[in-house]
Amino acid sequence: MPKLPRVTARELIGAFERAGYVVRRQSGSHVVLRHPVTGQILVVPDHQGILGTGLVHSLLRHAKLSVADLVRLLGR
Repeated sequence: MPKLPRVTARELIGAFERAGYVVRRQSGSHVVLRHPVTGQILVVPDHQGILGTGLVHSLLRHAKLSVADLVRLLGR
């Protein structure tokens, strides 16, 4: 299993978009994404710098994606 990459909010949002999620809206510093097929909603805080590993793991778990999926979507 690959190691969880350190990512910024913009990189993570781009990876979720490549996974099929669509940016629905932004409320302050939080970007709301929705999957058109499953209806799953993710909220990603769009802060500067690297996101915490716990937050990234939680978002991946909600999106039903693995760390390997994230690495593939990031192109790393």
